[in-house]
Amino acid sequence: MISSSNILTDNLNDINTSETKLEEKEYNGLEANNYNISRKTSLNSQHVLNSNWIFWYISRKEKVHDIPYEERLKSLASFFTLEDFFRYYVYLKPASEIDRNSDLSIFKEGYKPLWESCPDGGCWFIRFKKNEDPVEIDLKWEKLLFALVGKIKN
Repeated sequence: MISSSNILTDNLNDINTSETKLEEKEYNGLEANNYNISRKTSLNSQHVLNSNWIFWYISRKEKVHDIPYEERLKSLASFFTLEDFFRYYVYLKPASEIDRNSDLSIFKEGYKPLWESCPDGGCWFIRFKKNEDPVEIDLKWEKLLFALVGKIKN
């Protein structure tokens, strides 16, 4: 059984079936998981995205600042179909429920949430105010994710 992290919901166990390979890595009491879901269905019946994407997680808690930023950065999941995106998305906590000292990012494969990774621009860092309406935070995050990922390859 996998415990809940700062990013994933408690329902994560639902995807741990015989069709799912699950690698668990702990980092100072937090979990950053990398999931590889096997595909029974042909890619022809799935909606392939224009890019491969990766969800990234990092803790900004004081106790881990002695470890370099890039070493604390953990890849949670990678995907290249709309179906795979939703397999992971349904297990992410709403943005308003993610610990304020944690960052959840989504980047195209080949890039990391590091300024050095995007020397020509093309990366946004968005912070929400503490007093902002949680429903609005969740809607903004969801709309941004769907806009980025939603371009389907023709």
